[in-house]
Order: sequence, then structure tokens, then C-alpha cells
Amino acid sequence: MTVQTALPPNVKDATEAGEENIKLHPLSRFDKPDVNKSLKQITDALSETSDPATWNNLIPFLEGLRLARQDFSAKFLPRLARRANIQGKGRWDTILTAATMAKRTNVRLDHRELTRELVLGAHHRATTSAFANNGPAKTVERIVLMLEADEHCGKHYLERVKKVKNQDEGSLTKRERAMLDAHKDMRRDPFVMAARLSFASANALRDSNGKDTDGLVAKTSQQFLTIVESLEGGLIKYMQQQHTDQGLKDREWWRDSQVLEELSVVHSALALANKADMQPTIGKEKNVKVHSAIRRLLDTVVAEMASARSSVAGASAGQERRCFQMADAVQDALKKF
Repeated sequence: MTVQTALPPNVKDATEAGEENIKLHPLSRFDKPDVNKSLKQITDALSETSDPATWNNLIPFLEGLRLARQDFSAKFLPRLARRANIQGKGRWDTILTAATMAKRTNVRLDHRELTRELVLGAHHRATTSAFANNGPAKTVERIVLMLEADEHCGKHYLERVKKVKNQDEGSLTKRERAMLDAHKDMRRDPFVMAARLSFASANALRDSNGKDTDGLVAKTSQQFLTIVESLEGGLIKYMQQQHTDQGLKDREWWRDSQVLEELSVVHSALALANKADMQPTIGKEKNVKVHSAIRRLLDTVVAEMASARSSVAGASAGQERRCFQMADAVQDALKKF
């Protein structure tokens, strides 16, 4: 190819610049940059700062990977979201902004671990303030609205499934299978629905004297219960299945710690919804029926949380795990309602 050489300082007219022929050679596959090393470097760099300008570099970095047709590890974005939650400086907004540019960044909320981490962080921030801070609720509302877009849970997800079904699944690599399995339609995930119910119930208890005046608690409760009833094996088994294929079969406590985090959100949702009066919108008979179903499921959830907590505590040797912090924050928040 031919390129124009740089202009000397004393040259004002670009036509005076010379040209130089450069022969391009194919890049050896052994000379390709180590993507995993780059991902680790950027994760380490962002972990050390909450500066918005630094975090905003993540978006062009992801765009560059997309243009280069280079996939990134399924653990990369969830790990960054976790770091953003730990920092507590609003950097999760950077990841959500990248998700609004999904076609350019390939950040999609049909990635369960990513959406899970974003919702977990928002819910934990809410419980530590006893739901007095409106910011976390707005974050979850933003996520829920984004989940309706094709690129996050609808058409894009269905096309992925269709593509795989039209292939010989045995020909998929382990990495390709892991990437596909990581993507789900999160609109009907019980964890996301539980977070929505938690915020709706807290709002009714705080702002409407416990009355479900707009019907949102009743609507979300019934949607949540319907989803749970449709799960083969029930809610607990479903959540356990999301964290079993991790190559950690000898570390059951790790799975239990993940389940305990998610059940903390469910516990919050059911306990708060149980305190809300849905009768104004669904009538006395249905109100009794819904509350009965909520209490039955709540008993199951509390029992499983105790079991999971015991499992994690037995393997943690006194370490303060995040799952304990989340469960305790929910308990403290519930006492204030």
C-alpha cells in the first residue's frame, strides 16, 4: 500500500509531502496479542480507581474488540460489575451505558451473570439504606426497561438458540457452549422479578402506609409466583443449577454462597410483599390467596438460606463473605418496616 509521509515542520502545503510504499505482511497467529492478558490488565486498572474518565475508556476498548471480532471471557464483565459495586462510586453506570450500545460493544443483558451482578449490587445498596435511597430502584428500573430490547433478551436471544439448534451441537467447542449457556431471557428470571417485587413492596410500605394503591405489588407478586410455579424442580433447584457447571464440584459451599446472595433478594421481596395490603386492587379473597402462597414460599426460602449459610460458614474459616453481608443487610432493612 502507499501512504503519505509525515510533513516536515517547514512544509505548509500537503502536496509537497512525499509518498512511501509499505508492504504489509500477514500477522503470524503466534504474534497475536494475548487478549486474556489485556482483559486482566484493564480489570486490574479499573479496580484501582473509580475515576469516571478512566472507566469510560472501557467503552472504546469493547468497541475495539467488537471490530476485531475478538470475543472476551464470559467472566470479564461480571467481574468488572462486581468491582464497580465494591467501589460504590456509580461506575456500574459505565457498564449500563455500554449495554445501551450493544451493537457496538457486544455488552448484552441476556448474559445472566452480568445482569445478576448489576441487580445484586443495586439491591444491596438499597437494603443498606433501608430503601431510603431512590438511586438503586432507578438502576433496576433502567435494567428492566433495557431487558425489553431485542438485543438484550428478545430477538437476539432467540436467534442464538436457533443458530445452535441448526448446527451439530457436538461440533461446538467448550467455550462456545459456555458462552451460549451464559445467555438467557432475563425478563422471566425469578431473581430479576424478585428484585422488582422488593422495590415495589418497599415503596408501598414506605409511601402508601402499606396499601398497594397502584396495584404494582399485586401484579409483580403474581408474576413472580407464576414464574416460580413454572420452574421444574422449584425455585431452589433452579438457582442451584445456575451455579453448578463451574468446574467446582468439590466446592459445594461456593455454589451455596451464590444461591444465598440470590435468595437474599428473594427473602427481601417476599417478606416485604407479605407486609403489603393488596386488597385495594385485587380484592379480599385473592389477597388472602396470594399472601398464603407468599408465606409458604417464604418459609422454604428462609430454611434454604439457613442451610446455605451453614455450608458457606463451614468452609470459610471465619471469612466475611459477601453473601453474609447481603443476607444481614436484608435482615436489618426488614426490621425498619
